[in-house]
Amino acid sequence: MKRAAGKAAVLFNARAGRGRGALAATRAARFMEGGGWQITACVSTPTHADDRTDLIAELARRVDRLVVVGGDGTLREASAVIFKQDLKTTVGFVPIGNANVLARELGIPRATPRAIRILTTDNTQAVDIARITPGDRAGDPMFFVAMLEVGFGAAVIHRVHRWRMTGWRHLYRLNGDLLYLPAALVSLRLPSRTAFKIRLEDQPPLDNCRLAVVANTRTYAKGWSLTPQASPVDGRLDVFSRQRSDPATVIRNYAGALRRRRIHGADVRYQRARRLAISAPKPLCLQADGEPLTPLTRLEIEALPAAVRILVPLAARGAKFGPPT
Repeated sequence: MKRAAGKAAVLFNARAGRGRGALAATRAARFMEGGGWQITACVSTPTHADDRTDLIAELARRVDRLVVVGGDGTLREASAVIFKQDLKTTVGFVPIGNANVLARELGIPRATPRAIRILTTDNTQAVDIARITPGDRAGDPMFFVAMLEVGFGAAVIHRVHRWRMTGWRHLYRLNGDLLYLPAALVSLRLPSRTAFKIRLEDQPPLDNCRLAVVANTRTYAKGWSLTPQASPVDGRLDVFSRQRSDPATVIRNYAGALRRRRIHGADVRYQRARRLAISAPKPLCLQADGEPLTPLTRLEIEALPAAVRILVPLAARGAKFGPPT
């Protein structure tokens, strides 16, 4: 179902997909031009966050469609800017990141040629995002499209990020998964000792938590699921938490996540809420959408229903979004 041609811009992460961002973006722009679209820009994301925000806002204000070529982090930044600026720009997504969680969730093909073919259609899905408001320091809110994680998984992400910034950069570009296993093994030897509290609206607080995932999606990492009933279109967040973080518990968690089933245990809790708050006596290790966050002792999280419209395959429009694939 082709729509009348309009204006579009292509924004790509040159570092994503082992350096394939520029080529994928060029192919997307050419395909859309062939469909009658006017491409006003095809540009790489700047290095600094403020510059990225300014660029996204400038592009999105001028076009009907902003095509994002990259991973979940680039999509998150574009979605957040569009929401904050109250823009009506539709987002097209060509996923070339390592996990591509939201693409898996929405049925967007991870094969670049197939993802590009969606860009000239008019099949959109209104998707929720979530806002994180720091409680112990001044600063702008942060956002996520898939999940916020506290504890072990966040420690793995922080360790991989540090290694990427040092001598392991080339190994990550060769195959990002090669860094996650050793990072997980190191993190298992250093389980989180900081207990934290989760307060959910109109529900009893969850005390003495040591692991938690606040999820907007079922999908965790590459098709796993720690929150198999979550949905990015229901206006609520699913919260998985545990009061233990020893190595055996962590291993059981991820074994269950691989099976995409709920995990059972006396210390396991599943909750759902539109808003929640997390607090701890010491800074918590945090990650959002696979990106490390600055440690915080207090934060508030809120679901933002139907915050951004994203192009999806026709079969996925209005779907209830089944188990991750």
